[in-house]
Amino acid sequence: MSRKFNLAGSTPEEEAEVDAYASVIFFISFFILFINISKNKIFKCRFADQVGEIVVELDKEFREIDPERKQEQKKKNNQEVWPTNLKIFENRLAKNKGWLVGNGMTWADMHFVLALDWVEDEILAPFKHCKALIQKVTSTPKIAEWIKKRPVTAV
Repeated sequence: MSRKFNLAGSTPEEEAEVDAYASVIFFISFFILFINISKNKIFKCRFADQVGEIVVELDKEFREIDPERKQEQKKKNNQEVWPTNLKIFENRLAKNKGWLVGNGMTWADMHFVLALDWVEDEILAPFKHCKALIQKVTSTPKIAEWIKKRPVTAV
């Protein structure tokens, strides 16, 4: 479907890049969804040594039962883990005219924006290119229309 609607990249190389970025985003967003549904599981992800241990660190926060240690891990995630990993995407967006791959929106951009919906605003504040991508994707007419009418759910 992404090819049909010109969201897969314009060359085979771009399609491969889209798939790579979307895979990373999928694992991170899947993990966030997963831990919100079942707090007693672990899911690890690694992507080209750049994304690092974001999933492991997030897991530490969500699985911690001691409120003080949970707050410490959340602080670490908000001040170190999220910024370190979002910086990778921020740099890519800056170098690529605001898109993850190619010169227009791909399904990887859409998926990244969906994953960022879980990230607190204060964490995103310094990432102007990530925030600009959110604006571009969510203001696309069909997406904006869906956002207005989508059901409100806990997840």
